[in-house]
Amino acid sequence: MINNSVILEKRGQALWITINRPEKRNAINGEVIAGIALGYRTAHDDKDVRVIVLTGAGDKAFCAGADLQNTGGAFARDFAKPNVDYADLLRLSQNATKPAIARVGGVCMAGG
Repeated sequence: MINNSVILEKRGQALWITINRPEKRNAINGEVIAGIALGYRTAHDDKDVRVIVLTGAGDKAFCAGADLQNTGGAFARDFAKPNVDYADLLRLSQNATKPAIARVGGVCMAGG
């Protein structure tokens, strides 16, 4: 576990990345981005991991998209200090060395 917002768990040859914000319908903030990125890096570095499983905690939503309250500043629009963490996460997933499966339960939104 990197933080309370993301749980990393190795199950056999799979690395499970669980977004753990069910009270916010697993909305993405800075902590979630950092946790998912760590999960991808961990899977890449572990030769025993063959697949990544991305899921969300709770039963109401897999992921509601961006946290519009922006408590983590992940999507702040300060052009003087741009935050590129989300873009880095997208690059990590695009260049992943292991296949990823989304285990979706409930609502799934994209793009905030």
